[in-house]
Amino acid sequence: MNIKSFVLATLLGLTTPILVNFTNNYTVNAQEENAPIGVFNGDNLSVSLWYENNTYQYFSYSESNRNYIQLSGARLALDSSTERKIFIWYNGEYQYQVAWRPREPNFVRVIIINPRNEIVTNTILTRSDVYY
Repeated sequence: MNIKSFVLATLLGLTTPILVNFTNNYTVNAQEENAPIGVFNGDNLSVSLWYENNTYQYFSYSESNRNYIQLSGARLALDSSTERKIFIWYNGEYQYQVAWRPREPNFVRVIIINPRNEIVTNTILTRSDVYY
């Protein structure tokens, strides 16, 4: 075995686990994640969060323009921690985020980012109902 093959094999052996971990989608699992559940409301936005078929679900309704969307399969953001969790859903190039602090369980921050990486919505919603 020549030295180039040995070095290449060593590098691949060391970097592959890192790349696999980096590209992991960090899908939220119902049994593993502590996440907000229920209906959260603001001035003209309502968001429902729940688990169904072992996936984290998102449904929002805007009273101002009567638009709604339902998304499934949240990912946990890489910069989430035990103090602040950020759940992300994708709809095409749009990104829907729910940030939540477990010590403040009755509030969530909803952030919607468009394909140009502009924040369309950034609002705090208050829990109005809980369901299991």
